Amino acid sequence: MPTPRRSLSRIIRDKDVLSGLVFVAVALLALWLGRNFRIGTAVRMGTGYVPLLVSWSLLGLGVLTILKGLLLPENDEGATWPDGALRPLIAITAAVCAFGFGIERLGLVLTIFLVVGIGSLALKGQSLLGVGIAGAVLATASVVIFSWGLSLTMPIWPVF
Repeated sequence: MPTPRRSLSRIIRDKDVLSGLVFVAVALLALWLGRNFRIGTAVRMGTGYVPLLVSWSLLGLGVLTILKGLLLPENDEGATWPDGALRPLIAITAAVCAFGFGIERLGLVLTIFLVVGIGSLALKGQSLLGVGIAGAVLATASVVIFSWGLSLTMPIWPVF
């Protein structure tokens, strides 16, 4: 018996198709933004080498995810985005943006605490103590690894 055809609106709401479209959009944006970066070679990588590699990988992953959503039979349970799926998407995106905007202004330690706090909003029921401990462990590990171990020049504390 042939499988019934899915409507266009049902295909667009499919989580695999939507995820793939987001991957493709981000990859194309990154490829466009990095078009003027020097690529170099595998031995002497330029500033655009890794972003180009990651962008093409993300583009391929996006296309494969779209194909999976279009070609595999639809599962009625969980075929579309579940209720409450927007909360983690917004919280994690906000946490990444907070890191980008905060690292130079707030320093590494305060930015890590901010990122962990915002990221904890992705799930309901996170304890404040657990979030604080996670922030302290990650901030300490980040200072040890990046500032002391790798000697990266980034502010650890805010500079006023």
